[in-house]
Amino acid sequence: MENESHIRVVLKDNTILDFDGKCTNVEYKNDKFCKFTNENNKAYSLLALIPYENIAYIDNFPYQEVQTQSYE
Repeated sequence: MENESHIRVVLKDNTILDFDGKCTNVEYKNDKFCKFTNENNKAYSLLALIPYENIAYIDNFPYQEVQTQSYE
């Protein structure tokens, strides 16, 4: 079962990488590249290593606004 939303990356050349909805984690520990992985109880999969200079932005897709509760 896939997540309702998932991480995707948009590159500076407008390429969209959505990793088939499987990206669950982004790691920023390296100075040169960003690491995209799928992590769950059964397995750990490396999906991509992308140089920061090629990334326009990273987001959750589809975008979901934070639900707020009114206390009036």
